[in-house]
Amino acid sequence: MHELSNWGHVVLIWTLVLVLYIVLGLRTWALRNTNYSMFSPRGISTLCIALTVALTTAVCAVVTWSLVGPMHGVPKRVLTSLYNPDLPESGDIFFGPDPRAPLETVFKVNFGSMILFYVVLWLIKVSFVVIYFEFSKDLSRQTRTLLYITIAAVAVTFVFVICLYSLWCLPVSANWAFNDLVQSGTCRASLAPSVIISVINVLVDILIMVAGFSIVRSLNLGRSNFRSASLIIAVGILTVVVAFIRMIVLVVRMKNRDRAYDGIYNDAVHDKDTMNVYVPIQESVVGYAEVEAILACIAACLPGIRVLFRKHISRRSELTFKDCGSAGTLTPPASPPTACPSPPTSHLPFIPATPPPVYQQKVRVEEMV
Repeated sequence: MHELSNWGHVVLIWTLVLVLYIVLGLRTWALRNTNYSMFSPRGISTLCIALTVALTTAVCAVVTWSLVGPMHGVPKRVLTSLYNPDLPESGDIFFGPDPRAPLETVFKVNFGSMILFYVVLWLIKVSFVVIYFEFSKDLSRQTRTLLYITIAAVAVTFVFVICLYSLWCLPVSANWAFNDLVQSGTCRASLAPSVIISVINVLVDILIMVAGFSIVRSLNLGRSNFRSASLIIAVGILTVVVAFIRMIVLVVRMKNRDRAYDGIYNDAVHDKDTMNVYVPIQESVVGYAEVEAILACIAACLPGIRVLFRKHISRRSELTFKDCGSAGTLTPPASPPTACPSPPTSHLPFIPATPPPVYQQKVRVEEMV
C-alpha cells in the first residue's frame, strides 16, 4: 500500500480537523437556543464532545510535531549511531555519547499522545451512551439492564485499556527508555497492545449499537423521535466501521513487526534478525489513530446538526404561501382561501379591527429581521 509522505499525512489530518471545526460550529449554532442542565444527558454529551474536540486537536498537534517537527529525524539518527553492523558482535548496541535523551523524548511524547487518543475514543462512547438515558424511564426492565451493562462496559474497558497500554512494558518508563527496550523480559509479548485495544474498541462500539437498537425497538416513538434515534444509531454504526477499518489496517501492518519498524525508521536498522528490540513505534503514524479520532468526533456532532436542518425545513414550510389574485394576498398552502376578501373593519369606533391572521404576522416579523 502506498504510504503518504510526512507532509501529506499532516495535510490530511489538518484538513480533517478543519472539517471537524466546521461541523462543530454548525452543531453549536443549531443548539444555541436549547436549554438543558449541564448534568442532563444532553449536557453531559455536549461536554464530552467539547473535550474530545480539544483533545483531538492536541493529538494532531503531537502527530504533526512527530512527523515534521525539529525532532522528526531523531529515531533514524539515533538508531544508526547505536547500531554498528561492522562490530564482531554484530547487532550489539553500544553507547558512545549518550544519544538516547532526544529519542526518549520522542517516544515519551508519542506514548502520551496515544493515551490521549484512547481517552478521546472512550469519551465519544460516553457521549452516545448518555443520550440513551433520556429514554430510561420508558424502557422495559431488560432493556434498562442492557443499558446499565453497556455503560459499565464502557467504564471498565476504559480503565482496562489505559492500564494495558501503560503497563505493557514494566517498569512504565520502559515504554520510552531505549536502554530498557533491549530484549530482557520487560515486555511480555511481541504483539502491540494497540491491536488488542483496537479489538476491544470495536466490540464495545458494537455493544453500544446493540443497546441502541434494543431501545428503539422497545419504545413507541413518534416519527420525529424515531428518526432522531435512528440517526444516532446510524452515526454509531459509522464509528464502528471506521474503528474496524483501522483495526484491520493496524493488524496487517503489525503482522510483521520488524518490517513495520523498518518502514517507520527509514531502514535505520538493516539487520533486524540480530537486533531484537521492542521499540514503541509511532503508532499514530502506523495506524492513523488521529484520523479515527477526528472521524469519530465528526460522527458525534452529526445528530445535533440535524436540528439545524429541521428548523430550516420548518421555516421554509411556514413561509411557503400561495399567491391569491391580483391583490397578492399570501395564504398558507395547507388551507388556501377560496376568495380574497378585504380585511374586516369595525363599525364601532372603540372596537379595533380584527387582527390579521397569525401567519401574516409571522411574515411581517420575518421581513423586519
